[in-house]
Parts: sequence; structure tokens; C-alpha cells
Amino acid sequence: MNPNFLEAHLWTEFFWTYVEHDFEEAVKANRRARRLSPLDTRVRGRLATIHYLFGKFEEAERLLLEELSDTPDDPLPHLS
Repeated sequence: MNPNFLEAHLWTEFFWTYVEHDFEEAVKANRRARRLSPLDTRVRGRLATIHYLFGKFEEAERLLLEELSDTPDDPLPHLS
């Protein structure tokens, strides 16, 4: 896997989240993606989604509010 290919890290996070149900590995994959593209709203939104899916609601809300504050015109945080 190309370590600089953002999409691969996003799919890896998807795997850890939805297939293996491993919060720690999903967050690690998301962090790797975020290092490659810190302003990518998909990456930031996915981190909130990971927290939500694993029952970490307060952190998910904080992350979504942060995203809304930073990018109010982005439709993705409104979908979560």
C-alpha cells in the first residue's frame, strides 16, 4: 500500500470500523489519513462518525461542532 495514498487510509479505517469493530485501529487509520490531508472534510467527519458508532457521543458531538465551526458551508457535518 502506498503510505501517501489518502483513499487507502480511509478504506482501512472503514474496514476497522465496520468489519472488525475495532475503535483503536479505526482511529489510528483516521489519524494517518489526517496527517496526509488535515483539511479534508471527509477525514474530519469520519473521525466524528467513528466516535459516534462506538458510543462516544460527547466526543462525536464536539468533533462535529468543531467541523461546523471551521467549515459552515460543508454539507457533510449536517448529515451526521
